[in-house]
Amino acid sequence: MTLWTNFFLNYGGEFLDAKGNILTDGPEAIEATKMYQRLLTKVAPPGVSGFNWMESMASFTQGRSAMWIDGVGLGRPRWKTPAASRIVGKVGYTMGAGRT
Repeated sequence: MTLWTNFFLNYGGEFLDAKGNILTDGPEAIEATKMYQRLLTKVAPPGVSGFNWMESMASFTQGRSAMWIDGVGLGRPRWKTPAASRIVGKVGYTMGAGRT
């Protein structure tokens, strides 16, 4: 749900209308879900839907995943530690357009 929310917001979704009605079944939600599904089924590692945080990190730091979508807020991430990562110095970052 947390990751899907980023897609939803980036597609212009809003959770509530002015009257407080839930808006998670509109076209923005559908397109966000389609994109998230495509990523999970077409380009993600096999079994990714069952990955936890540690499995995601391991796949990324071992160079088996080209991208990791997450809200990681670590002081010294493993992918910056030469003894734990094959991708040191090869990682770029971006922020989503989600709203707070």
